[in-house]
Amino acid sequence: MLTEKQQNVLDVITTFIGENAKSPTIEELTLLLNQKSKR
Repeated sequence: MLTEKQQNVLDVITTFIGENAKSPTIEELTLLLNQKSKR
């Protein structure tokens, strides 16, 4: 079972892979998740 935040990240990654046929980079994830830091 995933937390709400974990599920959100998984959904974002899955959607990105579906649209781009590759995994997002850390920088792309930061932008997609509206995070200020990579940590």
